[in-house]
Amino acid sequence: MLIQIVRACLYIAVIFLSNMKETAFFIFNLYKNRKALAFLKPL
Repeated sequence: MLIQIVRACLYIAVIFLSNMKETAFFIFNLYKNRKALAFLKPL
């Protein structure tokens, strides 16, 4: 069970690193767009 969680985290980390440019741009736009942040807060 724990190994599966670690594998999932590693998988997510690899995807995040490979898409870091797009992810950073997306996060930057979220911080720029207060309405998007307010919309995501309840989640």
